[in-house]
Amino acid sequence: HSKMGLGRNKAAALQQAMQGLFGVKIDAVPHRLGEDNVEALLGGADLVLDCVDNLPTRQLIQRFVRAQEPPTPCLHAALAADGAYARLMWDPLFDGDAGDEGQATCEDGEHLPFIAFVAAKLASLVKDTLCFGRQRSVHLHPGGVVEVG
Repeated sequence: HSKMGLGRNKAAALQQAMQGLFGVKIDAVPHRLGEDNVEALLGGADLVLDCVDNLPTRQLIQRFVRAQEPPTPCLHAALAADGAYARLMWDPLFDGDAGDEGQATCEDGEHLPFIAFVAAKLASLVKDTLCFGRQRSVHLHPGGVVEVG
């Protein structure tokens, strides 16, 4: 997200950014994911990108994608609250942890350059999967990228 999206609903801000940057129209669902709507929102998905910032929702996504037959491919993106580290891990390699839950990483915009780097790497990993069938997981920090597993 850009500074223009700070304080806005993430789905609505992403929808506006995708339209403005790339002319891509997406359907945004500006509702919190929960047990009551996980099937409606994720059911039938060919791929799930988990970019949530709280453990209970991340665990809900993980349970849901694993329960599908076959399991739905899911790429988890986790960013440290201090903006110094990120993980982009395919399920089932990803093990969520509570970390410093609830601490914003982008409220003042300080970490936006690193977050943009993480988002670009996320897009690259998705492209590799969709185009070449490769599922690569990585750890990122401001100084570089380390491939995992």
